[in-house]
This record gives sequence, C-alpha cells and structure tokens, in this order.
Amino acid sequence: MDLVEKFKTMSIHRDTPMFPPRPGFGVAGTPCLVTANHFFTGVVDKGLHHYDVAITPEPTLKAVYRKIISKLVTDHESTDFGGRLPAYDGSRSLFTAGELPFKSKQFDVTLAGRDDRKYTVAIKHATVVSLDQLMMLMGGRATDIPMQALQVLDIVLRDIVLNERQDMGYLAVGRSFFSPVIDVPTDLGQGVQGWKGFYQSIRPTQNGLSVVLDISSTAFIEPLPLIDFVKKILGKNPAAPFTAITSLDYVKMKKALRGVRIEVTHRGDQRRKYKIANLTLTRTSQLTFEASPGVSKTVVEYFRETYGLNLQYDFLPSVQVGSEQRPNYLPMEVCKIVPGQHYKKKLDDTQVKALMSSTCRRPNDREKDICRIVERNEYNSTRRANEFGIEVDYNPTSVQARILPAPTLKYHATGSETSCCPEKGSWNMRSKKVVDGARIRNWACVNFCGTLQQNEAQNFCSQLARMCSNSGVRIDSNPRMFRITSPNTEAELRGIHQTMWTSLGGQKIDLLLAILPNGNGSLYGYVVASLDWPEVAKYNGVVRAQGHRVEIINGLEDIVKELLLSFQKENGKPQQLIFYRDGVSEGQFKQVLEQEIPEIEKGTSRPTHYHVLRDDNKFTADSLQSLTYNLCYTYSSCCRSVSIAPPAYYAHKLAFRARMYMSQASDAASVSSHASSAHAAAPRKLPEIKNELKRFMFYC
Repeated sequence: MDLVEKFKTMSIHRDTPMFPPRPGFGVAGTPCLVTANHFFTGVVDKGLHHYDVAITPEPTLKAVYRKIISKLVTDHESTDFGGRLPAYDGSRSLFTAGELPFKSKQFDVTLAGRDDRKYTVAIKHATVVSLDQLMMLMGGRATDIPMQALQVLDIVLRDIVLNERQDMGYLAVGRSFFSPVIDVPTDLGQGVQGWKGFYQSIRPTQNGLSVVLDISSTAFIEPLPLIDFVKKILGKNPAAPFTAITSLDYVKMKKALRGVRIEVTHRGDQRRKYKIANLTLTRTSQLTFEASPGVSKTVVEYFRETYGLNLQYDFLPSVQVGSEQRPNYLPMEVCKIVPGQHYKKKLDDTQVKALMSSTCRRPNDREKDICRIVERNEYNSTRRANEFGIEVDYNPTSVQARILPAPTLKYHATGSETSCCPEKGSWNMRSKKVVDGARIRNWACVNFCGTLQQNEAQNFCSQLARMCSNSGVRIDSNPRMFRITSPNTEAELRGIHQTMWTSLGGQKIDLLLAILPNGNGSLYGYVVASLDWPEVAKYNGVVRAQGHRVEIINGLEDIVKELLLSFQKENGKPQQLIFYRDGVSEGQFKQVLEQEIPEIEKGTSRPTHYHVLRDDNKFTADSLQSLTYNLCYTYSSCCRSVSIAPPAYYAHKLAFRARMYMSQASDAASVSSHASSAHAAAPRKLPEIKNELKRFMFYC
C-alpha cells in the first residue's frame, strides 16, 4: 500500500465545511489587557438582497464600472429604485437593504465627456442574503461559514469609503485605501512617493462583529511634469542644463514610462489623457509624420506652427500614445503625469528602506493613527451605514490576553551554550552551534562587483567560513574564486560551471556564493512542508504558477503528495498534518474548506489573527496556541520571534523567488502582450526546480 492509500485509511472526518466549535479558552501564560485594532460593529437585519448587474458594452477600465453605477443611482434612486441606496462591488453585483420595486429592469446611462458614452445596465434579482448564520456564529453556535453575509457587509463598508468620503480622495489598491490627505507623502526618490492608507475588513469574533482596521502604505507615481519626472529617474540635477541622454538613459526611461498615464498641457482646458505605450526610437527633433496625404512634417514644426510652442527638449524621444497601426506622438514637455497612479514596478533597496522608515511607528502612535482614520471616515454619519443598519464603535476594543512563555531553544552540545531562553522575543548566536549544521565541502565564490578587488572577496569568504564554523556549519575555508567583469555573463558562468565540474570529477557543487554590486503579473501558488520532525526547522518547498487573480491553490493534491513523499523519505509516515494557510480573506474561508482541504485529504488519505477552519487533531486551545507560538521562534533568517508561523513566511519567500524567475520574461514582453495578459486563462510556465534542490531551503 503506497503512502497515499495509507493516508486515505486514516480517521479523517469529512463533514460539511463549517467553523469547528471552540474547544475552550487557553489559560497558559500571564494574563494582561491589550488594545486591539477591532471596532465593535452592530448590524440590523433589514433584509439584504443581491442583484446581478450586466453592463453593455463592457467598459475597458475598471473605474468606469463605478462611474456608470454611480450615475445610474443618482438618476434613479428616488424613482425606479424606490428610495433604496445600493452598495456596488465594482463588477457584477449590487446589494440593497430591502427589495427594489422590480425583479428585472434595464436602464440607459450616459457618461458625459468629450464623446458622450452610452451604456445599457441590466439589473436582475439574484437572491436574498440571510444574516441568520452570522448571528448564530457570533452567538457561539457551530454553523456554516456566513461567507456571503460577510462579503456584503465588506462591500457596503468599501462603498462608504469610496463614494461617501470623496473629500479624502481615497484610491483603492487591493483591499486597502490610500490618500495623500492622510499624511504628507514620503519622497522615495526617482519620482515615486509613499502614501499612507488603511486596510479594513469586517470579521466575526467571539465577542461580536468587528471592523478591523490597520495602517498600510504603498508607492505612487509623483504627479510631475513629465520632463521633471524624467530628470528624477535619470538622477539629473534639476538646476543643471539637460541637453543629452545616453543609450542607458533611454532604456531607463522606457522601462519607467511604459504604462504611465499622462495628460497634455498644450491644449488649454482640454486636458486629454493617454497611456504611454512606448517611446520613439528617434529623437523628437528628427521625428516626422504624415500631416496630410503625401505631406510629411516634423513634430517640432507641427507644435511650433499649430500651438506656437518652441520645443526645448527635442533631443529626447517622444512618447507614443497610440497604436502601432495609428501612432500618436507627444513631446515629453507637453505632458504631465496624471495624479493617483499606483507604482507597480519593483522598488529598489533605497526606496524600500525609505518606505519602511515612514511607516515604522511605536504602538501608541500607531493606535492614534488608526483611531484618527476611523473618526475621519465617520462611518455612522454616512447614508449607506444608515441604509444597511450598520453602526461602528469608534473606540478600539480592549481584549483580555495572555503573554505565553517563550520556548527553550536547543543548540548543539559542542557549543558553549546548549540551550537558550529568549528574552523579549530575541536572542543571539554567540557561543552557540546549530543542532544539524550543513556540511559544505565544495563551494565557489563569483565576484560580479568590478570595484571589489579579488583579495577583498577572498578575505570576505574566509571570514564567512570562520563565522559558519563557529556557528556549527561545517564548511571548507578555501573556496574556488572567480571574477566576472565582461558583459558576456552567461558564457563566463558556463565556463565556471565547466571548470568546477571538471575539477570535482563530475560532483555537484554544494554552494555558489555571488557577490553583486548595489542594484539601482501572474500569481504563484506555494506550499512548504517540514522535513525534520520533531525539530520542524527544515522545510521542503513546491511552487506552482497560478492564473490571474486566483487565490485558491491549483493542483494542491499533487503538491501535498510530493511533500508527503519527501517527508516519508526522511522520517517515515507522518501521523498528523498541520496546515497553515495565509493569503485568503474571511470571505474565502469556505472555498479553502470546500476546495483545498478535500485535495489535501485525497492526496494524503504583526499580531496575527488565526482562524481554525478545520481540526481533526482535536487540539486544545492551549496546545494549538503554544504550537503556533513556539514555531514563531524557529524562523531560520534571524534570531527573533516572528509574527506568523514560519511555514507561511517561507511560502511567501518561495513565491517571491518564483516571481523573480519570471521577471526577466515579463520585462521583455511587449505592450500588447501586457495588455492581454489579464485576460489570459493559462498561467505562464515556471522554470523547473531540480528535485535535489527542493529539499533545501534555497529561497531563504
């Protein structure tokens, strides 16, 4: 009987998915009182109704959906809607407190603009949304997860922020909302700003329903004249003359500007908006187009004759805002960046540091910031809160808590200290050796940094080897040293590989260390599993590409099967499985239970809020809390306790590594392929990870 069949025979209950009843409350640790970022919320059941929405023709921009429904509600709220004020999810669903006067109806909506756009909106009653299960859950009774009720309440709160707090200028990015009004934007350099924002979610707790709100931050493009933005990304002195660019400057501009939305400034009040598709290969001074049949004209001549503008930066390329078939060229100096654009490209190390520094707040200051945002949002004074019977307490919740004792950490017996009890969540490696240190016999160092002399690199490797040895990692002190300075990196790396292969007689290298100079889409499903019970400090990792915006892990059955076989090879058959799942919202808990948990069963027979979705192991509250808390002291990348269980951290790291593997292909993709990628059904293929590498935590 193989491993899969053995696990199928285990005693696993497959009841209808629902939250398991709480087995009791933990008592371990020192009691204390803490303030949580939960704000108690009351809800009156006014009879929620769900309506399907179909808009024809379908808008190409997501923001247009909300504009259409907003115009529809403004025009028909007091008439066809019978005074009902709906909440809209921004896509295909509308919700009301009380039924609308019709079951199905079509409306014509016109959005005014340069060219009036006409749409047909069809609204059809779908279902009644009951709050009964939500009330049962809050009453402590076992019940199915009230996914739809929570989703509706979340949508109402989201609509409040986006439609009734327009004075704040909130912009939605994912599940968070950002505004330059919350705090002064932070200059991150290279034309990028850090904006403060907040994340909100409505959740059932043991004490009732709560709005959970926390501070967040992200990067936005600074709304500058395009010339000023270009100077910033190229590191030019704003006061110095700007008269030429290099080929490297062109590459930087092209990468930074592609996809940025701009508005023109040379047509008075007609501030038409465009998205930059590309840059011209030719400088603006030499760029021509067909002004009329058989008549060519330079862009410089056109703007001088038509608008009376003498272009000062004609040495720069123009931006191309049309299609390849019908190109439309605009000189950079007549363009300004449209405000409120989320910066989606990767931040460099300096920008990341600046963003993190701007958000690093002491707990009491963070509490004040959160409370200030809740008060500013004024949920209870909004029309939709009144319409749907929602009331939010503006005071944060005080919660009885316990400080759990830190676990005793075990180290190797040959060290001066064989155990350690962390204080305030941290410790160090002085006089300690890891229990199961790696044995590294064959390793090499490749120096890519042109300014670092080879003797300095050799000295660094010697110190690294000495430090590793002191920490219990057995490593030879004399690695093979290589240096790469030519642009033909791939060929040189192949040569190094061949040299090592020959010198080691065909053996594989244990470690390759790269010294690098300072550097200035799809989702990925990822699962890691421990290999070294009972120490649970080593994890095997499997990564899979996923479709666009797909949160549920595809192919989980095969992933779990592969991980179980790896565990069995090292330790024998496991008797219990503990699955830490991160990256899903409360509204997706039922999907995890109905789709992911059965796949596991088929395949196997910041303070963080944990939800127990399934418990076949019959943990007590103390045992599960202690297990999760103690795991947080086993994170391999630092001598500190971390805020979530390490398997979740490792899975995030593995997914980030997968994105890095795909980034080169993404950068090389054309604009047209980027435009169509959101609609592609199949995910991009990931490079294969060698089986011998999967059992090592290479992603840490």
